[in-house]
Amino acid sequence: MKKKLMRMPKVVTILVAVLIVAIFLGSMDVAAFFLADTVSLPGYGSSMIAEFMAGVVAFLLLCLFGYLGVLGEKGKGFIHGLYIGGFLTGYCCLELAAQLYVQMMTPDAKVVSALEILFFAATMFLIGWTEELIFRGVILNLFLERFSKTKRGILWAVILSGVLFGAVHLTNISQGVTVTSAMIQAINGAFLGVIFGAVYARSENIWLVMTFHALVDFASLMGSGIFGAGTTVEQINQMSAANLIAVPVLLIPCIVLLRPKKLLEMEKEANHIVVFETFEEADRNAALSLALGMISILTGFMGYGLGIGIAGLIGGRLSRKVQPEKNGMALAGMILSGIGMAVSIIGMIVLCFVYSNLNGLSAVMMTNGVK
Repeated sequence: MKKKLMRMPKVVTILVAVLIVAIFLGSMDVAAFFLADTVSLPGYGSSMIAEFMAGVVAFLLLCLFGYLGVLGEKGKGFIHGLYIGGFLTGYCCLELAAQLYVQMMTPDAKVVSALEILFFAATMFLIGWTEELIFRGVILNLFLERFSKTKRGILWAVILSGVLFGAVHLTNISQGVTVTSAMIQAINGAFLGVIFGAVYARSENIWLVMTFHALVDFASLMGSGIFGAGTTVEQINQMSAANLIAVPVLLIPCIVLLRPKKLLEMEKEANHIVVFETFEEADRNAALSLALGMISILTGFMGYGLGIGIAGLIGGRLSRKVQPEKNGMALAGMILSGIGMAVSIIGMIVLCFVYSNLNGLSAVMMTNGVK
C-alpha cells in the first residue's frame, strides 16, 4: 500500500494524511458516543477511555503503513533529545510553574481527588501517545518519504505535518469551543506541531516527542484536571488574542531547529550518513550551557529556571562527552545550571508558601469584614 502511495502525486499523499486524521478523529467521536451512555467516571475518566480506544486505532494505522519500527528507534537517545528539544524542556517547566502560581493565587482553588488526578495524568499521556503516533509516527514519516530526503523535502514535510496538526484543533468548535479560541489554538498548535516534528526529525525518538506533547497538555490543562477549574472546553475558551503573543516566541525555536545547517545534518542522517559531533559543536554547546546556566539562576527566583537549567546541564554534559579535557566552560555551565535548578525548586516552594499564606490572610480579612 505504501509503495503504491509513493508512486502517486504528492497531493494524493497529503489527501491520504487528511483521511488518516479523519479516521483517527472519527474513532474518538465513536468512542465518546458509546461511552456517554454506558460509562460514568469522575473528571477525565471517560476521556481517558476514549483516548485509549483512539490509541488502539492509531497503533493499527502505524502498523498498516509499516511504521511500527519507530517505536523501537532510539535515535540520539532520550537525554540528548531533551537538549535538542531544549525549548520544549524549558517551556513545559515554565508552563507548569505559571499554572501552579495562578491556581495558588485563586482563593477558591481546590485540589480534586487522587483518582481524578490519576485519570487526568493518564489522559494527558494517552493524548501524547495517540497524537504523536498519528502526526509524527505515520503522517510525518509518510511525508518524509514522499517529499524526498533532502533539505527542502524535510522542511516541507515538517511544516505540512505541523500545519495539519494545528488545523485539527479547529474541530474543537463542534465540542463547544468558540471560533475565535479554536482559531487561536489552531495557530499556536501549528507552530508547536512544527517544533514537535523538527525535534522528532532530529532526535529520531518518538517517545521523546510523546513525552513533550503529554507535558505541554498536562501543563496547559492542569487547572481543569488538578484544581477542578472548569472543563477542558472552558479552559480553551479562555484563550484570546493576547495568546497570539506565543506566535513569535514559538517561531524562534522553529527557525533554530530547522536552520540550514541542521537540515543538512538531517538530510545526511536520513540517507544513513553518520554525522559526528565536532570540537566546534562541543565549544558551541559549552558556551550555550554557560549562558543557560546564568539565565536559569536569574529566572530561578520565580521558579521559572528549572527547564532552562536542565537544558544547560545536558548541553554541558554533551560538550564534555566530545571534548572531555580542558573544557572548563562546559563544567562551569553545568555547575551554574545545577545551581539554577536548585534555586528554581527553592523559589517555587517559597512562592507557593507565600501565595498560600496570602490567600489565608485574605480569607481571614474577608471574614472579619463580614462580621
